[in-house]
Amino acid sequence: MSSLYDPAAHEPLTSSPWDDDAVRRGIAAIVADAEEVADAAAWPNHPLDDDLPDDPLPEATTGVYLGAAGMIWALHSLGSSLDLASFAAQALARYRARPDFGEDVPSLLNGESGLLLVAKVVGAEFDAGRLRARIRENMRNETWELMWGSPGTIIAARVAGIDDEWREGCEVLEAEWDRESGLWTQHLYGRTRRIVGPVHGFAGNVHALRDAVPDEALRAGVEATLRRLAVIEDDVVNWPPTENGEPNRLQWCHGAAGLVATLGDLMPTDLLVGGAELTWRAGPLV
Repeated sequence: MSSLYDPAAHEPLTSSPWDDDAVRRGIAAIVADAEEVADAAAWPNHPLDDDLPDDPLPEATTGVYLGAAGMIWALHSLGSSLDLASFAAQALARYRARPDFGEDVPSLLNGESGLLLVAKVVGAEFDAGRLRARIRENMRNETWELMWGSPGTIIAARVAGIDDEWREGCEVLEAEWDRESGLWTQHLYGRTRRIVGPVHGFAGNVHALRDAVPDEALRAGVEATLRRLAVIEDDVVNWPPTENGEPNRLQWCHGAAGLVATLGDLMPTDLLVGGAELTWRAGPLV
């Protein structure tokens, strides 16, 4: 087994044929469980998500990343029969009464933009002017990443059809792309780093520029950067969380799994297959 990941943190998969019916049954069971435990458009937090002992999260969070908005969006995507429009309105009201992290922010994953976008997607009352204002407010956020920064709200603008702010946001984000390193610089949580993965860095930013920058230009930037940073062992590939780091994760946020899922169509075939193979061999987190 490759040393590019820690086998103790994973359960290696065994070869088995794909079974579409089994997968659909599994998804249906997950949806049914989520519907059953929904309580006034709220779901209980997972204990491992509340890692802020000095400033604990609300009992039931509301955002896309950790809370109700993400659950509502997922259930909508999977065909849930719940009144998700009503749920989205309730989640937005709870966020405005008490933001998850104690401060009202415009971000997609942890702020109001995400809740506004989910409201639109599921057919709830939608305030386009409010979302437009929040996208513009976030356009020059110095985090330069998907969770808190403009790449997330660029995606919100694109999905919501807020075209002027989408185009302007993309122009600002592209101007921050350092062509020498191929990366953006993140000013995040009191540190300055160049982060590689989807949620806090390069991959998420490239994804946000889709449709605004031609695929061939994105493909060239992706190949040069990922080849420079790739750690290759036999026939598998992984990437470090940061420019000068070592590969130590295999998740969506950091490592091959997230890079393949986010940029697979823009990656050279050898890197795509190597990253996917490593992810398959590792299997799900225990």
